[in-house]
Amino acid sequence: YHGALWARERDRLRQEVLEHLGWRFHRIWSTDWFYRRGKQIERLKQADSRVSKATVYNTLKLFGERGLVRELMVDPERKFYDSTTGPHHHFYNVDNGELVDIPGDQVRFADLPALPDGTERESVEVLIRVRTSR
Repeated sequence: YHGALWARERDRLRQEVLEHLGWRFHRIWSTDWFYRRGKQIERLKQADSRVSKATVYNTLKLFGERGLVRELMVDPERKFYDSTTGPHHHFYNVDNGELVDIPGDQVRFADLPALPDGTERESVEVLIRVRTSR
């Protein structure tokens, strides 16, 4: 394992060893995990995989602390974990729960209010809530 030159080969060898020890692997695309984690957890349950929501949320929290994802609250009961960590904004469809990135350069501000004394701006993030036209 440690002698493998390529990450892909190490990944393959790691999986081989763990499968030999009785582990089962389920591949999930990161965007599916971050944006549709409930659906992915359901897929794992259907595959008779034992995963707890606590494990999922603890892992996402750790990813956030390490800067691998950004936590995005779209309303008091809904949180997304965004794997795009650079400056950008979002459309959030309140009807279907879809979150769509807006590149940072597509939103412009003519002016921002003065900051409170003793503070500095960390970031400006825009969340535009939309709904399906009726």
